[in-house]
Amino acid sequence: MDHFLSKLYSRINYELKIRVGPRDFKLYNIRALLARVGDPHLSYPVIHVAGTKGKGSVATMSANIATAGGRKTGLFTSPHLQRINQRIVIDGVPISDQDFEAVLKQLDPQIAAMDELCERIREARSIERPDQEANSDDWLSPDPETGLPLTGKPLTFFEIITAAAMLHFANCRCDAVVLEVGLGGRLDSTNVCQPAVSVITNISLDHTRQLGSTIEKIAFEKAGIIKPGVPVVCGSSDPLAVETIQNIASQRNAGMFLLDRDFCMEERQLPEDGGCEFDCKGDFVCEGKKVVFDRAGLRLSMLGHHQRSNASLAVAAIEVLNASGDWGIGEDAISQGLLNSRLDGRTQVVGRNPTVVLDVAHNVASANVLLDTLSAELTGWSNANQKSLILAISKDKDCEGILRGLIPAFNRVWITKYQNNPRGVPADELAELANKVAQQESLNIEIDVAPTPDLAWQAATDLLGPSDVLCCTGSVFLIAELIDLAKAR
Repeated sequence: MDHFLSKLYSRINYELKIRVGPRDFKLYNIRALLARVGDPHLSYPVIHVAGTKGKGSVATMSANIATAGGRKTGLFTSPHLQRINQRIVIDGVPISDQDFEAVLKQLDPQIAAMDELCERIREARSIERPDQEANSDDWLSPDPETGLPLTGKPLTFFEIITAAAMLHFANCRCDAVVLEVGLGGRLDSTNVCQPAVSVITNISLDHTRQLGSTIEKIAFEKAGIIKPGVPVVCGSSDPLAVETIQNIASQRNAGMFLLDRDFCMEERQLPEDGGCEFDCKGDFVCEGKKVVFDRAGLRLSMLGHHQRSNASLAVAAIEVLNASGDWGIGEDAISQGLLNSRLDGRTQVVGRNPTVVLDVAHNVASANVLLDTLSAELTGWSNANQKSLILAISKDKDCEGILRGLIPAFNRVWITKYQNNPRGVPADELAELANKVAQQESLNIEIDVAPTPDLAWQAATDLLGPSDVLCCTGSVFLIAELIDLAKAR
């Protein structure tokens, strides 16, 4: 296993890079690799999920509902928090080391053959066009094995892990698969699939270097997962994003069903336990069939209005499949699947007295949602004696916007930098920006610097009293480095 993982991690990994643009993403090579192993991604129905916020939650909820409904269901998500195995899951169980090694071994000879072909393409290009970049991929050459075009670039980390997931799900004869888009949609490696339904969650500004600097451009990239004639469930609330997605859906003759237009989520507080239950209702026509549903009294283990909205997208997607594909997933499966849905790092309460919360919020919109959830639903937030924050942010994010949204809600902030990914903003630099924001906003707040997340954790937890709240957020990579410490506490 270590041998194959070492080879995988030696690949170009755009999750670790900042200066990445659209030219770095193409679908040619992943299509050829999958064709070489029999196109496993075409052997099962797929729920394909894209979006800026909530796509991991929607993907997880959809998979859990399908599992509760009796289908053997694969789930592919990214990135992972602790182990790479967490990206490839069947019926809630991550792929074993033995199965992971087996599927990487199955792919290995095809990867080696494609590497050699891509090297030849680069060499030929450098001879024929010496004045242009040898590693450019605008010149394609056919793969002699499949006849499909190849670029001169070697397969990337994400292409290989995507292929491994798709092949593993086929090897295990999954009845259904849920694929979460890694980045964007149009050029994401998962977009080689032929979905039974596509889901696009909320859209906000993020990954602007790769996807564009406006909501319309980002929505265009996300809507790239829409396939001709395949229904689309959409949770976006931004009018510009909705218009863009609707136009693309119409061009591709794909029915689009929009949250708060074609289906809705209604929630209510439960005074007996302080929780919240909600109903999902819909009434629309999909592929000539009337779809009417009213799933009442649903509960989630996860906090937040946004998660209940995410749940309504998962329910609507399942109802579309029930109508168009006769999936036969009933109310009990929907209720149980949602209740079973837990996701590390999503307003995750890992301790009480004091209260400790982990959240992977990494842009302005998700930071605002986090604060809304804490103030509305976290027991002890309103009367906490001290509210502390551990924060680390990636360089390609709107750091000032995140700071302006978060730090006014806290008494003390520890600024740090995660260690296992080079994209983190240096702690001193981020602290300087935080102090600038605090001064401009006239905030009475203590801002400290800790060089590593574990030191920030130690400093923050040493000062916690029973009624205090500690929130750790800013990046999935920060939570990945803190989650074991938090769970141990």
